[in-house]
Amino acid sequence: MGLEPVAGGFTMPVALASPGDGTGRLFVADLPGTVRVIDGDGHRPFLDITDLVVDLRSGYDERGLLGLAFHPRFAENGRFFVYYSAPLRPVRRRAGTTRAGYRSFPSPPPTGRTPVRSG
Repeated sequence: MGLEPVAGGFTMPVALASPGDGTGRLFVADLPGTVRVIDGDGHRPFLDITDLVVDLRSGYDERGLLGLAFHPRFAENGRFFVYYSAPLRPVRRRAGTTRAGYRSFPSPPPTGRTPVRSG
């Protein structure tokens, strides 16, 4: 399985998760740093952190957006978490992975991101 070209770049699904909120929605995390929500109306963007994720090599790369998880009370608090490879920082000599928490908003779907925790 390789990278699938799409408008504006490529996609490679790496995670599929359900928030367990009774809506039947599924969320797909793509290696370059996007999350899409799939529901009865099709699919649409949910989160885009491509500017925070390390630039990926063409072909095979084990870095990028690596995981997605929902808070057990996501239906009440809207919190979810992503795990991704971050680029080198000037004060650090190596790249690393980052986990960050975000909060979604019920309607309309967020166009940006609102970090609530990272570390």
